[in-house]
Amino acid sequence: MMKATIVFMFVIALGLAWAGQVNAQEEHYGNRPWELNVNAGAHFLDTGDTGAESDTDVGVGGRIFMNMPSGLGFGGSFTYVISDADFDGTDIDINTYLYSAELAYTFGSGNRLHPFITAGVGAATTKLSDADGLGLDEDSETNLLIPIGGGIKWFGSSGSWAIRAEVRDNIVSSGDQEFGFDVDSETFHNIEVSGGISFLFGGGM
Repeated sequence: MMKATIVFMFVIALGLAWAGQVNAQEEHYGNRPWELNVNAGAHFLDTGDTGAESDTDVGVGGRIFMNMPSGLGFGGSFTYVISDADFDGTDIDINTYLYSAELAYTFGSGNRLHPFITAGVGAATTKLSDADGLGLDEDSETNLLIPIGGGIKWFGSSGSWAIRAEVRDNIVSSGDQEFGFDVDSETFHNIEVSGGISFLFGGGM
C-alpha cells in the first residue's frame, strides 16, 4: 500500500510535467533562488512488529532550498513529529525528529502549477517519555533516514511565495532491533502528507 502510494505520486508528478509546456525555471527562481518553506501535515508511522499501536500523528517542520533556473535544487529539511503509542496497555509519548540534506527537481510547466520530486539522506531521532516499566534498553534512538517524495508547487502571481503540497516516504533503517525489541524488518516506511507556504527571496543568479 505504501509503496503503491509513492509510485502513484511520481506518476502524477511526471504526468503533470509532460502535460504542460516545459519551460526553464527562470520565471520563478531566476531572481529569487532561495526558498524557505514552513509546513504541517499528517504522519503515518510504521511501527512494524514492535508491538506498538500508533494513530495518525501531527508533524510540523521547515525546509530551506537553493533553487537553480534549471529546476534543480538542494538544501535541508527538519520535521518534528508529535505522537503517542500503546505498548501492551501502557501509553507513552513519542517525539520524533527528522533532519536531512536533500536534492529536488522542479519540472517546467506552462502555468503556475509545477510538480517536483525530492530525495535525500539524514537521520531520525526518536525519544520516548513515560516509558518506565517497559524494560527498554534506552529511551532515545537515532537511525538512518532516507526521505523520498514529490508534490506540487503553485506559484503566486507576485513571484515571492508559493503553496507547496507534498507526499513523502520517510524511510528509516533501524538495524535488527528497535528500542531493544527484536524486529523482523530493518526498514520502516513512514508516510508523510504535508502542505505549507514557501517564501522565495534572494538576488539574481
